[in-house]
Amino acid sequence: MKIAHLHIARVLTLNGKEETRDKSTLVARVKNGYINYTMWGGWTSDGTLFSLANLGTRNSREWNPPLPVTTKEKTKEAFVKELINTINEETFYTVLHEVKPVAFAG
Repeated sequence: MKIAHLHIARVLTLNGKEETRDKSTLVARVKNGYINYTMWGGWTSDGTLFSLANLGTRNSREWNPPLPVTTKEKTKEAFVKELINTINEETFYTVLHEVKPVAFAG
C-alpha cells in the first residue's frame, strides 16, 4: 500500500535567483509489514533508481537521514507529515509536491 508519493528537489539560490536542481521522486509503501522507500531521478516513472543516501543530511556526517518510523497509534497523515518535515529539515532536498491519487465523482 502506497502511503507517500513526493516530488523532491534541491532548491538553491544562485546570484539572487532560486533554482531547482536534482528533481527526484520518493515513494513510501508498506510491504509485508515494513516501510519500503524507493527514490529515483526525475518526476516521471522511468528515472534512475537512487539510494536514500542521496538525500544526505545537513547537520551530520551520517549519509542516511533519520526517516520516521510508525506505530499502531500513528495515522498515515501524521506519518507523511513527519516524513515531509524530516526531508525539509534534515536533508539537502525540499518536498515541492505531494502527489495525491486521482478521484472522480460518481
